[in-house]
Amino acid sequence: MPTVAPVSKLDLPLFLVVFGIIVLAFPMARQKLAHGTAGFALHRAAHPLEPAIGAASAVLVLGVVAWAALYAALGPEALGVWREPAWVRAVGWLLAGAGTLGTAIAQGQMGSSWRIGIDQGETQLVTRGLYRLVRNPIFSGCIVAAVGIALLAPSAWSIAAVFVIVVMISLQVRIEEDHLQKAHGRAYRAYAAKVGRLLPRLGRLSCPSDGADLTRQS
Repeated sequence: MPTVAPVSKLDLPLFLVVFGIIVLAFPMARQKLAHGTAGFALHRAAHPLEPAIGAASAVLVLGVVAWAALYAALGPEALGVWREPAWVRAVGWLLAGAGTLGTAIAQGQMGSSWRIGIDQGETQLVTRGLYRLVRNPIFSGCIVAAVGIALLAPSAWSIAAVFVIVVMISLQVRIEEDHLQKAHGRAYRAYAAKVGRLLPRLGRLSCPSDGADLTRQS
């Protein structure tokens, strides 16, 4: 099957910059202007794993920045990026764009409840918009975008990055579920019993009596 050369030295790093602006810099600035806080809550250590996940996230971001800089400076071949069929490239752009758009929409729908990390203060339980389909559309969008980027620059490094992202998100959503159960009680349990975790209908939770722990439905 005919293959195409890797994405150019500037196109992929430019997309990563745009992604960072849309899903990180812009929502932080919007939160700061509207509510007086940038939305960071990682330092509050709501769970023993929270500081570790925060530190791992920072290392991951720095790694992506370094990788993008090397991609622009040295070119994809120097980073071991493989050639790929044109249709895989098209799917990569589609997933990267759709994931970025979905993440941005979900962040906007959270309004003042948007946080990076777990805030010990009271926040509204958001169940409208994309949150009617999945409980964590921001994380779902990030995973879709990460898969798309890996398809645009397939290599051992990009595949490993997707694996790390999925593991970190899987841990974070379970920590957040514990927090939301404590914060919103019956309302969250009823919501989680109807709506999937990262994909529609998958990872729904049972709805036990008040005070019981949430468990995954079989």
